[in-house]
Amino acid sequence: SYGTVSVTGTIISATPATGYYVESADVIEGTATVSVNGNTISVAPESDCTVRVNFAPKPSYTVNFVASGNAEGSQTAYLNDTITLPSSVSVNPDGWTFMGWVNAQLAETTDAPTFYAPGASYTVTGNTTLYALYNRVEETGGDVVYQQTDDLAVGGKYAITIGNYAVGNTVNNTSNNHYINSQSVTINDSTNTLTVASSVNINTILYEIESGSATAGWVFKNVANGKYMCLSSDEYLTIGSTPVAWLYANGDLNNQIDSEGYYYLSRSSNSSYFTTSKNTQGTVVLYQEVSASVTYYTTDPVAAHEHSWGEPTYTWTQAGEDWTCTAVRTCTGCDEAETETVTATYAVTTEPTYEAAGVGTYTAAFENEAFETQTKEVEIPKLAGVTITLDPCNGDDPTTVTI
Repeated sequence: SYGTVSVTGTIISATPATGYYVESADVIEGTATVSVNGNTISVAPESDCTVRVNFAPKPSYTVNFVASGNAEGSQTAYLNDTITLPSSVSVNPDGWTFMGWVNAQLAETTDAPTFYAPGASYTVTGNTTLYALYNRVEETGGDVVYQQTDDLAVGGKYAITIGNYAVGNTVNNTSNNHYINSQSVTINDSTNTLTVASSVNINTILYEIESGSATAGWVFKNVANGKYMCLSSDEYLTIGSTPVAWLYANGDLNNQIDSEGYYYLSRSSNSSYFTTSKNTQGTVVLYQEVSASVTYYTTDPVAAHEHSWGEPTYTWTQAGEDWTCTAVRTCTGCDEAETETVTATYAVTTEPTYEAAGVGTYTAAFENEAFETQTKEVEIPKLAGVTITLDPCNGDDPTTVTI
């Protein structure tokens, strides 16, 4: 048998056998209009009619997996069937973390790509190759900024806000075991950034995305206590140990799993807590921790190494009345260079006189501790004047005076 059908009114429901699908439907007797939508055939009869449902073999396709140039096996499935993507790979270069799978090879970039999470479901539509995506985080030492964003990524840290309040990390209403406390924050509209009072531990309102994707939803874990923004056994919003996936789009954060329809993260304007509601109550805005580090993405990772720096070189350059000094050092293993240019400070070391030139010293001090302070001495011309010889006319020696 290629499949079976059942009829309810003017609707035919088809159940194809394994490896088959509904190819088409024909009216073989009588008059009617039929339309096929997957396994459902809708019939609009104009008279008594007979409809034949045509089953056909599904084509099968192969999905190959490649990690850093190495074959990681393959899976074969029928058209539009789903497979489970590998949750790990055998190639894990030092300094890089496996993130998931992408459709094409990717040169190293700081732009986060769209990818399939490890272990995610994947719908097979043709022969294809998926490539393992890796990332690495490079510390920059810069100031930490919490920047408004709509781009979510696994490993990112976010403050979740509605208005001037961010989701905290404690349960507000312990009697009912729901509602999460809120923390007042400052939204800087001119820079689209968020700041908190110095007395607030920023980690209490930061949630790291542990796993997920735009289609499957994101799992948020609080940085301070390691607990999830999730639902209680009564399906109320709470902080707990059970991960819940949240979908984010168009200013809404929702779980879409509550049987009573309490989907949306909300904060009532006259309340001091966050909860879930049947309808949106306020626009959710996310602020990501950025600038403290840079994340790189690629499908062709190179093992990270500890730099072996050569000796620094220093170059002095005159700019008007000032001097600048540029320090450079280069890694002997990868040719990466560090450079810093500073404007030197000036001080008179030896005052000039009418008889002798003086000495001035420019001093260049660098922020990078690898670069040593450099000095440059310049000559200060001796003082200019008119020399007069005075003859006392009394037999004493003449006296020379410069004025």
